[in-house]
Amino acid sequence: MKKTSVIKIIALAAAAVILAVFSAACDTPATPGDPTAAPDPTPSAKKDYKYVEVSGTAITANVTAGELLDKLAAVGIEPLSVDEAESCMFDGKDVTYHFAFGDVFAFPQKSGESVRENIVDEIYVTATDVAAMGGIKVGDTEAHVKEVFGDSCFTDGARLVYSDSGSIENKDTEPCIYFYIEDGAVSGIGLLANLYHVSA
Repeated sequence: MKKTSVIKIIALAAAAVILAVFSAACDTPATPGDPTAAPDPTPSAKKDYKYVEVSGTAITANVTAGELLDKLAAVGIEPLSVDEAESCMFDGKDVTYHFAFGDVFAFPQKSGESVRENIVDEIYVTATDVAAMGGIKVGDTEAHVKEVFGDSCFTDGARLVYSDSGSIENKDTEPCIYFYIEDGAVSGIGLLANLYHVSA
């Protein structure tokens, strides 16, 4: 074989390798919803689990009642009814907002403020069309909750509770998300800021 033929073969092979590298680099990257995308090796439960999504809008505890009400009103969701009562823990009125998706409980933190300035301590969801992180909904199995959120949790009566520490010793002081479990399935989802144990 002539020397020039060997050089041509090597050059062609090198060109093929370069073409393959550039082709791979130019491929459209997989999107998070793409089933071919590599799974995230780090579970996201501890990063952003303290929310529920109502009509495409994420809501959280530990915001003012006004902020939450405005956010829901922007997507056409208004309370069905509102209950107010003098607070036995704080100086002002406790307010419970009843929505089609569930209830929101807000407590005053400073005397003399409007109830819109109350802080949302708890959101409790019973509707089947509201999703928590990972798409967990009322009606899903306890096994599915653990598959999405992991085993770093504790049980408190009928509740399966996920907090930052995952420790029952901190159940009254840490914000958490909890799932009421009845007959092996989720019957309610709650977000709890634990304001009763936070200094006003």
